[in-house]
This record gives sequence, structure tokens and C-alpha cells, in this order.
Amino acid sequence: MERLRPPKRESRGSAAWLAGDPAAGGALPTDTVLAPTRFLPAPDAGAAPPLCDGRRSIAEIARDGGMVVEMVVDLLGGLYREGLVADVGEADVPPLLFLEHARALALQLRREAQERRPALEALFASGAYTRRLAVGYLVEVTHFIGSAASHIGAAIAHAPDEPLRLMLAEYLEEEYWHGALMERSLRAAGLDDADLSRAQPLPATLAVMNAWRHAAGTDLLLYGGLVAITESGGGDAETVEATFARTVGQGVLPEAVWRPYFEHAIGDGDADHLALSRAIFAGAGPLPGRRRDALRRALLLHTAGVLEMEHAIIGFYADAEGPGVHGLDWSSSR
Repeated sequence: MERLRPPKRESRGSAAWLAGDPAAGGALPTDTVLAPTRFLPAPDAGAAPPLCDGRRSIAEIARDGGMVVEMVVDLLGGLYREGLVADVGEADVPPLLFLEHARALALQLRREAQERRPALEALFASGAYTRRLAVGYLVEVTHFIGSAASHIGAAIAHAPDEPLRLMLAEYLEEEYWHGALMERSLRAAGLDDADLSRAQPLPATLAVMNAWRHAAGTDLLLYGGLVAITESGGGDAETVEATFARTVGQGVLPEAVWRPYFEHAIGDGDADHLALSRAIFAGAGPLPGRRRDALRRALLLHTAGVLEMEHAIIGFYADAEGPGVHGLDWSSSR
């Protein structure tokens, strides 16, 4: 008789998981009406009016322009995927295609907002930041990472089927211990038990954490959208390695402090957490126009909220002198 062996978990390369492949996103139906977003570059003076005017369908645009409708679908589908045009009306846009569009729209908003008011990305790229800001950023990221169980657990409880519950359970397994990983980073930066016990998230950080918790418990598609605009996907390793080398080379914090943070990013990319969002949307049926609008607004609002969190981190931690962590002390000093 053979010895008992622990069972091996089935790979996530199942049909259900791969159903979230972006190649399966589908195409815009020909009755879709599109309008430009503000991220579409304005036409030059004297140029022909834009194809997407918020009134004509793709089929009507092809007819009026004497073009092959399949070519127009491909052309406008590319603009839709980049967040440069948006659907209006009630045409049945495939859910995975809508997810790609909404994610791109959020990234467009983030880029635009950072051009107007640079946030942490610009500071860290320039090297013009204090040691206290760098450590404070890692503290706030640790708070967010440590909240994983509270929102992934809720998402598992609200998942509609077993395959999705399994995927979310694996997501929790991969994220749950990353808080301890980040704690190594904070201790390498010189924080001790008393600092970690006293540390409380900034109100703006808590708002972002609670947005994830609320979405997980009330709207799984919104939760999938948050995963899409936040998590790393496969193929990001080279970018993460380059950013790690550049950041360590700035000399603000030693390698031992930054390494757990960047290893967390590498781990997320290897696990392709971005694919989880596609799996969530792959199981959705047609999304009515009002539902798509609500999801778009919520994801753009969350994007703005994350930027506000970054500015709150800068506001609290930017000065070289000050408390190492944000805490709430109600004890009397008398």
C-alpha cells in the first residue's frame, strides 16, 4: 500500500480562470454609440469632425463614411480599449471589453491628475524625498496590504460560484502573509514594536481600505474593477526590477528596507493577480448602460481617492522631522 500523500491543489490554469483571458474580450457591437472622452486629443483646426459624436452607432458611422463596418469596429474598439472614447446608450458591450476600457480610463485619469499635481510617483522617480517620507509611505502601504483578509474574505463569501470562490481563496492565500513581509521592511528601517503598535493608518489610507471592504461586500464587479486598476499582471518583472535598482541607487533608504516591498510587487506579478479581475468579469452577463456608467464613476472616484491618499502621505510625512508613524494618542501628558 502506498503511503498517504497530501493532496496537490489544482492549478489556476483551469477553464474558468483562463476565461478571463483578455483576448476573449470580444468586440463592440455595431449598434454601439460612442462619444469622445476628455482624454482623446483634440483634432487640429480644419480637421474633419470626429467619427464618434455620441449620436451615431458604429454601423451608421461606417455607412455615412462609406467604410467597411468591420474596419470601423476594429478602429473604434482600439480607442475604446484605451479609454479615449466611451459607450453611451444601451448596446450590449462585452463585460471583459468594458473592463479593459474602464481600467484604461482610470489610468488616463491618474496620468492627467499627476500632470496637474505630481504625487508620490514623481517624487520617488526624482529622488527628491526625505527618509521619513519613504518610511512613512511603506508604513501606509503595510496598513493597506494588512487589510487583505478583511476584503478578500468578504469577496469569497459573496462569490456566486465555486470556481470564483477558489480563485479568491488563492488570492487570499497569496496576500495574507505579505503584511508580515512588509513588517520586515519597517523593522529594517528602524521601527520597533512600540512604533508598529502605535501606528494607525492615515484617514485617507483608511478610506481606501474601506472602499475595498465595501465593494467586496456589496458589488463583486466593482471589486473586480478595483483589482484591475490596482494589481500587477504577468510580464511586469523587468519594470519592477529596474525601479528597485533605481530606488536603491538613490541612497535614501538601504536595500534591506526596499527589498520586501519590491519582492511583494514581483510576487503579485508572478501570480498575475490582474487576471482575477478578468475572471470576475468573465462570469458577468450583459451590463446595462446605467450599470456601466455606475462602475465607471466608482472606479474613477477610487482612482481620485488613491491620489488623495498619496497627497495625504506627502502632507504628513514629507518633512524630515516628525513622528515616524501616524498614531492617535488619547492619554494625558500630565
